Amino acid sequence: MAAALGGGLHRQLHVAVMVLLWSTAQAQNTGERCQTPNNRPGQCISILSCEPYRDMLNQRPLPPNTVDFLRRAQCGFQGNRPFVCCPSSGTGQVTPSTTTTRRPPAQGSNQGGGSGASVSNVDNHPNWSYLRTDVCGADVNDRIFGGEEANLKEYPWLALLEYQTRNGRQFLCGGSLISNRYVLTAAHCVTGIGNTRLIGVRLGEHDIDTDPDCKTYADGNVCGDPVQDFNIEEVIAHPQYQSESRDKHHDIALLRLDRDAPITDYIVPICLPSGSVANKRYETESLIVAGWGKTENKSASNVKLWVRVPGMTNTACAPVYQRQITLGPNQMCAGGEQGKDSCRGDSGGPLMTVDSVVPRRKGGQWVIAGVVSIGPNICATAGRPGIYTRVGPYMTWILDSLKP
Repeated sequence: MAAALGGGLHRQLHVAVMVLLWSTAQAQNTGERCQTPNNRPGQCISILSCEPYRDMLNQRPLPPNTVDFLRRAQCGFQGNRPFVCCPSSGTGQVTPSTTTTRRPPAQGSNQGGGSGASVSNVDNHPNWSYLRTDVCGADVNDRIFGGEEANLKEYPWLALLEYQTRNGRQFLCGGSLISNRYVLTAAHCVTGIGNTRLIGVRLGEHDIDTDPDCKTYADGNVCGDPVQDFNIEEVIAHPQYQSESRDKHHDIALLRLDRDAPITDYIVPICLPSGSVANKRYETESLIVAGWGKTENKSASNVKLWVRVPGMTNTACAPVYQRQITLGPNQMCAGGEQGKDSCRGDSGGPLMTVDSVVPRRKGGQWVIAGVVSIGPNICATAGRPGIYTRVGPYMTWILDSLKP
């Protein structure tokens, strides 16, 4: 179930369900300052503590403009429960706007449900135009890279997910920008990581400790652009993902940003698999995983890292984890070499390669093959590969979930 509040007429039932969930949840007041959709000062709190919004939810049926207003009032998440920016007392009446954003209707029944069947050609999907196929996956790096630390312009689609924790704000997961408005990540990163609350997404980052980031090369000092921080307008976890399951099947999710991400030398979406590429299994290919080594359990680096890992067949991988999980056809394995693993990247980050997915563009483009999902207890251990969610089988679900 998507951890989002509202999103259009067809999501009214979902909002009602979320109200029932809130009725059994303990209210938590974070006290953070924010602005309501009407640009009034407020606090980011549980909807249980916000009387004006509770009154809105009592309307039956929920008007579309109310659904949209409550969605835009979101200011973070704790597990599956959205928090809202509640207007401070004395700021006037809260009135939803009359405009609403409608989600395009679903275009197929393929939910990536574990069949492992071939993916039909998604290039003709009506929402395909929301993707930036004119620029996606472009290798904007203008220097030869080597070693484990990425250069400033490498992997410009990498995203950091920021959480409110007991120890302050921290980056605990990663993701990949796939369009101007959406980030692809793992469902386990958005359905609750301990006592944390997902509050934002950062793009254009290289070194978390500096802004802007600068590097010295043989021909001089180069500085990147300032980072871009975004609020999250909507969280969409795959409906078949079960957070309590150890198998982590369907561990994939989308985050809708609160505004369009600019396309720059340091922020570019990665391409999604299309055509025959969507059916590739990458079992004998060399792949790249990149990120900051941020996971829900530990952090490894403040600078962007990358590592090359070999793909592996599910037949070879399944026995390695047979005592812990049952490997599904929509999962894939890569790694298993001593000292190299996806713990060098982020949970929710991309497993990627260069492939030809945009026929009208010369050469190959970077395409996302998988999403970092599960790793061994001791990462980078020989014979213990990382487990990823395959992106190809979920292409119809991804496209069905997009809106302008």
